[in-house]
Amino acid sequence: MKKKPTDKKGFDIIFKHFILFLALCFLLGLYSYRHYFSVGRSHRIQPEAVSVVLNSTVMTADEKILYDLPLDINKATPEELMKISGIGPTLSTAIVAYRDKNGPFSHIEELTQIKGIGERKFRKIKKYVAVTVVSTPK
Repeated sequence: MKKKPTDKKGFDIIFKHFILFLALCFLLGLYSYRHYFSVGRSHRIQPEAVSVVLNSTVMTADEKILYDLPLDINKATPEELMKISGIGPTLSTAIVAYRDKNGPFSHIEELTQIKGIGERKFRKIKKYVAVTVVSTPK
């Protein structure tokens, strides 16, 4: 039985190319990872942008709920408030009545002053509501 000759030099070249390929893949992955996170940080939604969306009359309450954007409780009607999970007709009219009696909400935590909204209910709905305070120039 005769042994086949091995081409050690050819194997070395293939191995070196393979290692070079792995190194390039690693560097490309590292670059992509860093680029992905640096772009993500600089393009996050700023609070000013959210307030512009909240103040716009283009989006309906249904669209805001669909895109997980909060409703402005100082401007929402009872029908719009009922689109929020956990708020029914009684609670939505109570929110509007509280707003009419006490003036616009200054922060969303004021909702806990309304009968029927305790801590548990507030935790459930707080991501769906917002307060836009319009400041007047002095």
